[in-house]
Amino acid sequence: MTVLKALVLQLVTGVLVVGCNDSPTDAGPSRTSELGPATVVSTTQPVMVIVGGAVVGESTITRNANGASANFHTTGLTPGNVYSLWWAVFDNPEFCSPPGCDAADIANPLVNGGAEQAAAHVVGGSGKASYGSRLNLGDVLTGGGMPSFNTFDDVFGSEIHLVVRGHGPKVPGNDQLFGFDGGCPPATCVNVQASVHPAP
Repeated sequence: MTVLKALVLQLVTGVLVVGCNDSPTDAGPSRTSELGPATVVSTTQPVMVIVGGAVVGESTITRNANGASANFHTTGLTPGNVYSLWWAVFDNPEFCSPPGCDAADIANPLVNGGAEQAAAHVVGGSGKASYGSRLNLGDVLTGGGMPSFNTFDDVFGSEIHLVVRGHGPKVPGNDQLFGFDGGCPPATCVNVQASVHPAP
């Protein structure tokens, strides 16, 4: 398991990304096409609080030739609040600027970065949450209201960040479960936790 020495969430011009100071593995472009159709690779990484870096859970991404599945388990969330989980995908992390993929790299067309909502729900009294989601090869990363329209083109070569975004206390009639800024305003949306999966 890669040890993340630092985790900093950046939100620039509405684009969701996470940076870490471990450089991504240089998997090379079109890594998916180089591996056999039966190849399966799973990676497990810590879930970290963005402010302070405390480890509060873990996430696993399993990749095969057809796409990637994520299982995300975390704690320390506010009971009764709405939280969404987001994919942030960098198809070509070898083109990211050092020390790792971040907001500046989204604007680089060689990186082919994008984001997509994975799931969302209201957190119960324990403050714990589990999410599951899948991206298929070729899926369009619509951004959920963010300026993100790239496609998931290289399953094994992509660096993937999973990010938890808070949407405030659940308000009846407020559409907080959908979109990057669902329910905001009147709620305040903020990214609170993240897990970084370099290309395997």
